[in-house]
Amino acid sequence: AFAVAAHLEPEILIVDEVLAVGDAEFQKKCLGKMKDVSGEGRTVLFVSHNMLAVEAICNSAAVLNNGKIGFIGEVNQAIKHYFTDSNNFIANDNLEGLTRSGSGKLKFERVIFYDENMNIIKTPVSGKRLIIGLHYKSFEKNLKNIRVGISINNGIYGTQLTVLANDITDELFNSLSDEGVFLCDIPKLSMVSGQYNMNLFCSVNDVISDWLINVCSFNVEVGNYYKTGRNMDSGQSQFLMDYKWKYDK
Repeated sequence: AFAVAAHLEPEILIVDEVLAVGDAEFQKKCLGKMKDVSGEGRTVLFVSHNMLAVEAICNSAAVLNNGKIGFIGEVNQAIKHYFTDSNNFIANDNLEGLTRSGSGKLKFERVIFYDENMNIIKTPVSGKRLIIGLHYKSFEKNLKNIRVGISINNGIYGTQLTVLANDITDELFNSLSDEGVFLCDIPKLSMVSGQYNMNLFCSVNDVISDWLINVCSFNVEVGNYYKTGRNMDSGQSQFLMDYKWKYDK
């Protein structure tokens, strides 16, 4: 659909979340085509949650909040406004009232961070164990084939950094109580210090049940990941890795 629309040479090309689908090569072609169209003196109206793409191809931006324009102006200022305005939820907040899509058979109620002792924490620490609790409520009995996913995004540009999903680890849920909590256990958090946000997703028998974007913002604190007292920051890396150096003749 994007290819057809782009080659019709319209005066105004409206592109809504085209970067949410396709592989990396397709997305690269889409961005390139939009730059070409705008370079020819035509208008591209680009709708996206990907702030890197917005920054790369747009020269002005409008931030929408519940269908109304919350800000309009220079791109960098719009990006700052977008994250300041949309990331006003932190872990432990009630998710009721957030914009969501899906059948509603299963819904997320709260997001809570826990440490290794299941104590509630506000701020995860690099190198420490983090358990993300997704509290849910089921509105139908005997739900089967439950897929649950968390995407973690950069808090400045919104680029997706990783996805934590139970189908990838072959841990689908097939027996649920009416209320409960999905626990995602991360033994050693590999994220550098900085600001992040997350999206939540669940499906029942491959049908989307609940899907929320920009559920909450959170900060990761500097930790002693390498046990050396030295750290990487977000200006140097997006994530941390275990590794060893040695010298060999």
